Amino acid sequence: MAALLDVRDLRVAIQAERGAVYPVQGASFSVDREETLCIVGESGCGKSVSMLAVLGLLGRAQVDAEQLSFAPTKEAVIDLGSCSQRELRRLRGRQIGLIFQDAAAAFNPVLPVGDQLAEPLRVHLGMSRRDARRRAVQWLERVGIIEPEKRAKQYPHEFSGGMLQRAMIAMALICEPSLVIADEPTTALDVSVQAEILDLLNDLKRTQHIGLIMITHDLGVVAEIADSVTVMYAGQSIERASKQSFFQNLKHPYSQALLACTPNWKQGRASIEPIPGAPPALDHIQTGCPFRFRCPHAWQRCEQLPPAFDDGGHMARCWLLDSDVDGPEHRSRPL
Repeated sequence: MAALLDVRDLRVAIQAERGAVYPVQGASFSVDREETLCIVGESGCGKSVSMLAVLGLLGRAQVDAEQLSFAPTKEAVIDLGSCSQRELRRLRGRQIGLIFQDAAAAFNPVLPVGDQLAEPLRVHLGMSRRDARRRAVQWLERVGIIEPEKRAKQYPHEFSGGMLQRAMIAMALICEPSLVIADEPTTALDVSVQAEILDLLNDLKRTQHIGLIMITHDLGVVAEIADSVTVMYAGQSIERASKQSFFQNLKHPYSQALLACTPNWKQGRASIEPIPGAPPALDHIQTGCPFRFRCPHAWQRCEQLPPAFDDGGHMARCWLLDSDVDGPEHRSRPL
């Protein structure tokens, strides 16, 4: 059976004033129904751009992929890469919901929140104004907003940050889509509200039987909510695994460095180990391992782009995983 969303070798090129930019240079991931996929990596690694490319929200950007399929039902498989903007508009909101990173910026400040939640119901499901309004109030209550009837008449500036985030989740789920993409939905929230939002997403995933893609840079969130993990660096998917395999056996040096940046009080490690250097510029296509300039294990072979080495479903792109590498002797041949 086809995955709910299957993306293979996604590439994005954007024409800018000073030349082309390549924010995504080989992203691959998939998610099934009732599964949570977490996509992690530093800011600027291509996580959000990949999702916008999948949804056709990058304007005139050039988007190519070996496969870009979406299967909202067991019988129907849609090639998103060949869909027109009109066809994508029918899918966005109805079959694929998007929770934006900044809920305050995503809402229209001059329209009541209830009207904005009711709009996709009227556009996609053809509901009457009264029925759509009633459904909007029900969803505000469902995501834990007190006095939903009163809140539906209020404007976004009258909501707190946590309430707006809950309303954004309600908007993404109100048409009961098959897939929901959450772009760092807890970044601007305090710890207690963040925990409530994660619990809410987990509950809705189970009750609505949806696939969930969570974009985050917080490995704590990954440990809390993920079923599977994809690590991105410089626009590429460099490691993919189940959550258990990911945390028990990190394979790529970048993934190991990310974990070392996270304080671990249980192991008595309160300090963090920053990754030296900076990610490469994305104004050219990478010809080798993009992490080689920051990697302590880099050697001459890293000037070639490594393939995906698969170990029982745990994939990583690193020459250290090549069976032809003779032990640690590569360390004597620095890049």
